[in-house]
Amino acid sequence: MKSWPVWALWVAVALAPASGQQPPAQSKPFRGYGFAYFQAAGGCCRFGDILGFGAGGDALVYRGLGTSIDLGYVFPRRNLGCGIGLLTLNPSYHLVGRSKPRKVMPFVTTGYALAFRAGSVSAYNYGGGVTWWFKPKTGLRLEVRDYRAQGGHLVVVRTGMAFR
Repeated sequence: MKSWPVWALWVAVALAPASGQQPPAQSKPFRGYGFAYFQAAGGCCRFGDILGFGAGGDALVYRGLGTSIDLGYVFPRRNLGCGIGLLTLNPSYHLVGRSKPRKVMPFVTTGYALAFRAGSVSAYNYGGGVTWWFKPKTGLRLEVRDYRAQGGHLVVVRTGMAFR
C-alpha cells in the first residue's frame, strides 16, 4: 500500500497537460459542484476489504480556496450491515481558480472527520485528487484520502461522478 503516493503522482503528471484546456460553453464563474462516490480502502487491513459510498459538495469561495462536506457509509466488504457513517468537513484548494475553470481541475484537501455508529470518533483526513469535466455539467472525480484517528489510519481511494 506504500505505492499509492507514486500512483497519485503519476496520475497528476499525466493529467497536467489537460489542465490548461477550457471546459466547453461555460460563461459564468465556477462556484462549486456536487458529487457521489464509491470507495475502496486499506491501511488497517488488506486493500479492498473495506468499501463505501457517499455524496457531498464542494464550493469555491475565493480563487482556488474552497470548502467541502460529504457524508458516506463505510463497511466491511463481506458485511454491509456492520458499517459506520463518516462525515467530513474540509477546506480544499483547487489548483485552478473559480474565475478560470478548466476541463481538468486538480485539488488538495484536509480537515475534520467524524465516524459514527452507536458512538462517535473524531479524526482528521488529508488527500487530493482531480475532477475531469468531460461535459459542461458532468465530470469524473478521482480522489485519495488518508483518515487518521487514535493511532490508526485508513487510506481511501474514491471514484465517482461530479455534477454542476
